[in-house]
Amino acid sequence: TVADNDGIVVKAEFFDGATRLGEVTRYPWVLNLPAPTVGSHAYRVMVTDDSGATAEASRIVEVTAVNLPPTVSLASPTNGTLRPAPFNVDLKVSTADEDGLVASVEYLAGTNRIALSTNAPFSASWANAPVGVHSITAVARDNLGAATTSPAARVEVTRARSGDLSLQILQAS
Repeated sequence: TVADNDGIVVKAEFFDGATRLGEVTRYPWVLNLPAPTVGSHAYRVMVTDDSGATAEASRIVEVTAVNLPPTVSLASPTNGTLRPAPFNVDLKVSTADEDGLVASVEYLAGTNRIALSTNAPFSASWANAPVGVHSITAVARDNLGAATTSPAARVEVTRARSGDLSLQILQAS
């Protein structure tokens, strides 16, 4: 609130520490600022009235960063993959991090780690996946520790089928 008991306010100057952010010369006494940087800010406003008298108010504001988690989706394997053993599963993802970098992608079959990649594009391979139905997910972690798990892809590895077996019995006469 800005008020003057013996005159009128003619100017409000805004500061962050010693840095002048701007001034306003009419009501409302508001200065729109860009988003502040992370850290401590000593905001101060100095008002001047029509006789040159000044008054100040200040406030310390601590700005902390909000770490948005990365995004991740499996590009390979696709949901519903069905292959006979032996089968090597190609593991590929699409990742992004709006406010940082993706640092690693961990691939899981159920709760078991099957691969870890720490270099973009974060691909890997699961050699000789065992026979059975597997739920494959990818967990992307960013440079500040936030993590996101992809939707699961169902992969089924079946027993290898052998070719027809023929048996010929030879009899000596």
